[in-house]
Amino acid sequence: MQGTVKIISNFSSTMIIVLDATNNVVMWNSCMEPYATKKLTIKSYEIGKEIAFSMEEKGIRKVDVIIKGPGPRRKSLISALIDGGITINLIKDITPIPHNGVFPMKRIRKKQ
Repeated sequence: MQGTVKIISNFSSTMIIVLDATNNVVMWNSCMEPYATKKLTIKSYEIGKEIAFSMEEKGIRKVDVIIKGPGPRRKSLISALIDGGITINLIKDITPIPHNGVFPMKRIRKKQ
């Protein structure tokens, strides 16, 4: 069965959401640490392994992975899915890219 995995990552937390073929949420999990540490990478790998085994029990074997956010734990989640026996068809990164913002305000002219 085909599915989709969404990974939403920032510098202090990581969330993984699994969707089935009809875009219904099958399962989700997250890990948070108040400070970015090495432990969070290890925790996210363990959560990825748990999710991979749960997906196999549900019958989801092939997935498309959609990643959003700049966090450093995205690669560990993907490698955990691969190590868990899940086949990845597509990895798509939809992280928004800044475009230098808006124009600065005009200079205020004083009356003399």
